[in-house]
Amino acid sequence: MTQEFDVIIVGAGPGGSVAATVAAQHGLKTLLLNREAMPRDKACGDAVPEPAFLLLRKLGMTNSFNDYSCEIDFVKLVGPGGQQVKLEVFPQSGEKTRIVTRHTFDNLLCQHAMQSGAEFRILNVTDPLLDGNRVIGISGKEGQTRVNFYSKVVIAADGATSAISRGLNIGRRPDRHVSISMRGYVETKEELDPVIELAFLRNLIPGYGWIFPVNKHYANIGVGLTLEAYKVKQLPLTNYLEAYLKTPHIRKTVGENQIERLKSWQLPICTMEQKRVFNGAILIGDAGGFVNPLTGAGIYPAMTTGRYAAEVAAKAIQKGDLSENALKEFESLWRTELERGMRYSTLALRTLTRFPLSVDLALLLGRLFPSVMRTLLSKV
Repeated sequence: MTQEFDVIIVGAGPGGSVAATVAAQHGLKTLLLNREAMPRDKACGDAVPEPAFLLLRKLGMTNSFNDYSCEIDFVKLVGPGGQQVKLEVFPQSGEKTRIVTRHTFDNLLCQHAMQSGAEFRILNVTDPLLDGNRVIGISGKEGQTRVNFYSKVVIAADGATSAISRGLNIGRRPDRHVSISMRGYVETKEELDPVIELAFLRNLIPGYGWIFPVNKHYANIGVGLTLEAYKVKQLPLTNYLEAYLKTPHIRKTVGENQIERLKSWQLPICTMEQKRVFNGAILIGDAGGFVNPLTGAGIYPAMTTGRYAAEVAAKAIQKGDLSENALKEFESLWRTELERGMRYSTLALRTLTRFPLSVDLALLLGRLFPSVMRTLLSKV
């Protein structure tokens, strides 16, 4: 029996679940697919910015997250030469930046999508279904059984190794447009302040180490750098993490406690040129390369692109035109909100790569003119 939907979303991360919520709230018959049951672990820094929670309120998600997260009051930046600046995070909307594990955050968003009317199903999606040059659904495996689902629009939210992207022949992303990271979790006897730290260590540039408090005695800690630099230096990520752990204040915080649940992953950093809209399909989140080039942040871009993809899909379905031309409004929507920040971050990353000590100069100026530094950070 053929199963047909208005919209199929592949991947139940933040972008996919937001897309499913918006699609279902528009009255579309919506299928949300994920290759694993929810909740599940996901390698990430776990930092969810203030605008993400504002978007969730607009989508009717009233959960306060107070029981699942750590509110952040400050961001601390550390330069390779030792300069530091600590900036207060001023909420603009009544919401706050929080640290929420992806195990919890993604599951809550997926549950909200189902409560909004989306159907959830576990499926290992392997390919898009094509009719000529138009996407008409997806193909996947339930165990050893091949399953096809058909839809008017497919929204690909299936991550950096997106099966939908591969099936549409996007091509391999060059190393300069990929970052690689490793994160773990650590318990500490020290009481953690509500501060997120980004440390641009000399041996990590272009990249940084971080420590983000999940609660008062438990933190997400990790390192990341560009894949291009990683291949040149030819050192395992554990070496960079160990170097970060040896910095005096991190050594004091972590003590002799072991880092648990270490995971590494790749991040497809944003380029303006990537193709993201096709006949019958849109790529969002990591599948569309919506990751900040400087910070590696991808949660809010995924949620934003998920929202816009679903809104554009709903309009196209109503008009009965599912062509690339009908769906290209997605491009103007995401660019209006995200493009400027992505371009600033690309420029900052290039500067950091060529002139590592520029970080210390910027942080020195940031200490003297904190409002200017805060404005610059808001753009990346």
